Amino acid sequence: DLAEKLEIIRIFRELSELVATNVSEIQNNYNELVALDVLTAKSRLAAEQTAGTVKISSSSKINLIDARHPLIMRSDGNPAVGNMVEMNHDQSVLIISGPNAGGKTVVLKTVGLMHLMVRAGLLVPVDDKSQVRLFDNIWIEMGDAQDLSANLSTFTGHLSGLKPIIADATSKDLILLDELAVGTDPQTGSAIAQAMLEDFADRKCSTFVTTHFETLKGLAINDK
Repeated sequence: DLAEKLEIIRIFRELSELVATNVSEIQNNYNELVALDVLTAKSRLAAEQTAGTVKISSSSKINLIDARHPLIMRSDGNPAVGNMVEMNHDQSVLIISGPNAGGKTVVLKTVGLMHLMVRAGLLVPVDDKSQVRLFDNIWIEMGDAQDLSANLSTFTGHLSGLKPIIADATSKDLILLDELAVGTDPQTGSAIAQAMLEDFADRKCSTFVTTHFETLKGLAINDK
């Protein structure tokens, strides 16, 4: 009835006035609860991944010891076998090779995820003696970039993804390239890939690349 509706309106008005007089305290409490919720989520994630702290390197040194991809677990629920990935301050390009299904792309993704997790203030699944450098940007070209609706073949789509990296990457950036210059004749692709890597090396961009090209494997050994 009318009396009941009026009483409800009165109660809502009274409660609203109480909230209005304490809005600052309520907002502060809300912010603290959100911060506590974030910290709780971070700690639970760290416990699930057996993650810990990592040293932030002031130089370009990268030394990931027992680095484990945070999304990969063994069938028994334990963390996957870790990798060791090292790039000293006088190195700028690391070429990763091996058989198909050997874990090359996983290593590439692990390097990128470790840096993103550190930037997000998360504990990371690596040995506590590991070191990472905080890069300004992380550039990634990974996966099949074919797009028939845009008239892009696998190779042209791949080149389109590489274009901004070639144009804008600097010595303060991290570059992750999976199967560089694939999708065309191996000799042509190998030559293009070598030219790109030599350019990135000259610019001292920290670059990790996976490849099956024999010439690039030789480049890693012969070009100091």
